[in-house]
Amino acid sequence: MRLARLAGLSFALLTSAATAEPTGLKAVPITSFSRVAPEQKVFGSLRFRGGLVLSSTASGFGGYSGLRMDADGFGFHAVSDRAHWLTGRLVYEGYRVTGIESADISPVLGRTGAALDGTLDDDTEGLEISGSTAWIVTERSDNLLRFDLADGVAGARGVMIPMPKEVSGLPNNAALESIALLPPGGPNEGQLLVISEEAFATDNHAAWLVDTDGLEPAIRLEVRARDGYAVTDATFIPGGDLVILERRFRPPLSLHTRLRRIARADIVGGAVLDGSLLMEASRSEEIDNMEAVSAHRAADGTTVLTLLSDDNMSLFQRTVLLQFGLEDSTGEAGAAQ
Repeated sequence: MRLARLAGLSFALLTSAATAEPTGLKAVPITSFSRVAPEQKVFGSLRFRGGLVLSSTASGFGGYSGLRMDADGFGFHAVSDRAHWLTGRLVYEGYRVTGIESADISPVLGRTGAALDGTLDDDTEGLEISGSTAWIVTERSDNLLRFDLADGVAGARGVMIPMPKEVSGLPNNAALESIALLPPGGPNEGQLLVISEEAFATDNHAAWLVDTDGLEPAIRLEVRARDGYAVTDATFIPGGDLVILERRFRPPLSLHTRLRRIARADIVGGAVLDGSLLMEASRSEEIDNMEAVSAHRAADGTTVLTLLSDDNMSLFQRTVLLQFGLEDSTGEAGAAQ
């Protein structure tokens, strides 16, 4: 989210729809990740599997900061930082993503059923989904909202989950950005990990382990800040480790994104989380303001990371979806989907 402020970009005004609306979404395939070496397939520990440049004239399209793929890698939910859902299904040819079908846009609703647009909670940044329950963190108000998606997103209403008081002291527009549910098989399983976008007083990113219903006290920890990167999203991969997505923007043109992997066993109260680098990319590759990441296991056994960008509602940016296979996962990256 902070990239827009740094770049001095202006946002288009959005209007909310009362129900889901067709998007008229267009998807143009990305066949090469590297702009300078289009034949290159492997980037760090990841193998490029394909991507899309998305566009739509729908009023609520763009600005995506949260993403969760269904377990099969086809269905997805995304949330924009202007409080809209985007849902749909990816289309594949073999392992390569080629399009999106059945796409709909709906406003994110608050407890009363009113759209969040124009409120402090409309800066919806991070998304997590487990079963029919979704959680969203909002950046400017530093709130955590829970949604029942049993009947879909169009009528789902957000219920506030209490957050620790110290969260309210985080700087505006650089606070809660990421959320991920700890999987079974380790300490603090079933709790939500929330992470701040920027590093603060301790020179690291603030983080908390939060009970999904807000009934237990939150547990404080941190994520190691490195090289001036902001944390823009996080997801747990099959097998249990955490992957965090990071971005570094230095005006006017320097833009980098990277992915770090953190061991599941390290995620305990009081820890300063750090991890190994999976991939780093710049404008030499087909990136934009990458703010969302999700993981699933493809039919060939490969762990697939899907990244989505926040275009800040700017004519100078793009909505980019990228998919990579983790090279050390089961199955041959690049095999049939």
